[in-house]
Amino acid sequence: MLNRHAYEWLGIAAIAAPVLLAAGCDRSRTVSDDEKDKIIASFKIPNPDLSKLSDGLREMMRGTRRLVVEDPGATEDVFSLGARYYVHGFPAEAKQCFTYLTRLEPDKVAWWYYLGLDEELMANKAGAIAAFEKALKLDGSYEPLYLRLADLQAADHPEIAAKRFAEALERNPYSASAQYGLGL
Repeated sequence: MLNRHAYEWLGIAAIAAPVLLAAGCDRSRTVSDDEKDKIIASFKIPNPDLSKLSDGLREMMRGTRRLVVEDPGATEDVFSLGARYYVHGFPAEAKQCFTYLTRLEPDKVAWWYYLGLDEELMANKAGAIAAFEKALKLDGSYEPLYLRLADLQAADHPEIAAKRFAEALERNPYSASAQYGLGL
């Protein structure tokens, strides 16, 4: 059974991934070939115990992992593997994939955003905030970043959360989530 975060992930991945991936493409800093080779060589491709998954899911996960083993520099395949780990209950393994992507393409907004989602799922509030803030510095136009940060900071820093909700409303004046959060 998928948890609330997994369902949310599916919705985000279906709607936001193309936007984030496209937005991040032009912003990606290229690492030197030598640096890229070192990052790729250091990547330990996660291989969790998939025995609790259905046969079909297990095979899908193994197939995606094989693609990454064949070409660990193929960022879309690594992203797919991380997304599948996230959705199917392997957040630590997803984090390995997303962290690797942020090292390989450190200026790509999408990788930081997904790392933030995973950190949030694993109840690492500080890690989620750091990842979302990094994404925000790279591209401040994506409203969900403000909402995520506001939600994470509401209890401890209501003044910062209010500012983030207001910034989300600047980007989307019809955001019910931002209006509700600001009202709180």
